[in-house]
Amino acid sequence: QKSRRIRGLLQESNLRHRDKDRCCNEYSGPILDDRPIWHIVRNVGRKLFPPPRVFMPTTPPHDPDQSRRCVIADDVRVIREQLGQWMRELGYSVVHASCGATALAELRRQSPDIVIADIDMPHLSGLHLLQTVRSDADPKVAAIPVIVSSSLEDGEIQRMVGTLGGSAYLKKPVSKEQLCACVNYLTQGNTTIPLGENTSASHSVSARFRRIASEFREF
Repeated sequence: QKSRRIRGLLQESNLRHRDKDRCCNEYSGPILDDRPIWHIVRNVGRKLFPPPRVFMPTTPPHDPDQSRRCVIADDVRVIREQLGQWMRELGYSVVHASCGATALAELRRQSPDIVIADIDMPHLSGLHLLQTVRSDADPKVAAIPVIVSSSLEDGEIQRMVGTLGGSAYLKKPVSKEQLCACVNYLTQGNTTIPLGENTSASHSVSARFRRIASEFREF
């Protein structure tokens, strides 16, 4: 049955081609186009009503918030990434640094709008970084807000951060609310956040902080 249907279709196709050839031989007028009529109409329509040309911008539109830049210096990757995510939500582009030396190099390469630095870092501590920024010959660099954070428990931390010109001190673990409030306050024209009373007991002593402080005094 299938073979009979196939033979029938082939015969019908041959008859159509034969009829077409006979009609073409009998027609003596000009040959316009042997393509289907819908194809001809489509091409004519394209010529009469061409589609509008769309020009795509070569560069993305400028977002003024993305011009704000932040350097985050912390030797703990998880903390850097968490702080960086919160700063990006505030509209900052973020540069990560695993030590104070790398952060200082980024500072001198392109001056940021704000710096967040841990105290206990290899090569260059947050205290060294803070003092270097404040003593920079470029007034623009020296005026960069520097937020210092640390998990060390010592009664001298806030006092030393304030003496060196730190803009704010945040004790770890830092929450998103604390960071956002601190950054918003400093970017509204305020140079420093009052440190208030020390959250650490006055008699608390951290051997690690005292080691950093002793190295700092020799710096």
